[in-house]
Amino acid sequence: MVSAWIMNDATGTTTLSTMYRLLILWFFYHVVRALYNISPLHRLSHTPGPKLAAMTPLYEFWYDMIKFGTYTNEVARMHDTYGEC
Repeated sequence: MVSAWIMNDATGTTTLSTMYRLLILWFFYHVVRALYNISPLHRLSHTPGPKLAAMTPLYEFWYDMIKFGTYTNEVARMHDTYGEC
């Protein structure tokens, strides 16, 4: 099975290296997107709050999946701390 990943495709490059390139491209895209979300170019960059919540959905994931559905409570707390948008 591993040898199937290492075999050459029609272009002469290995499929495994193509997979690595796609993985790197996917990772780079998400890093650039996260940085754009907190940059002054984004229309919501002036909105106060945690930068991780502005950058990625990881903040919501943490409170919904890891802390068992307490994201709505966290949003209420953030509104108390930072005020309404």
